[in-house]
Amino acid sequence: MTNLGALTGSDHSRALGINAAGDVVGTAQMSDGTHVFFYSGGHMIDLTRTVDLPDGMPLIGVEGINAVGQILATAQGQFGVPQFVLLTPSG
Repeated sequence: MTNLGALTGSDHSRALGINAAGDVVGTAQMSDGTHVFFYSGGHMIDLTRTVDLPDGMPLIGVEGINAVGQILATAQGQFGVPQFVLLTPSG
């Protein structure tokens, strides 16, 4: 077992998906709500703050990560209705 830590400003996080490469996705509770994170190679990235989605839709949840690093996440859509988004790594 590996302690992933938590995002800066969060007192806890929860891993929700892992792929064969050991990349992890999950959520962390922050003062402004739930944030989605990506963890790889000892580094945790706050995807809620770094991913630009159309119309300013914030990421609010994550479902998993596949073998090529694509992340299935949930964003808050128009009128507060959640919708799935597929995040594909560039490069």
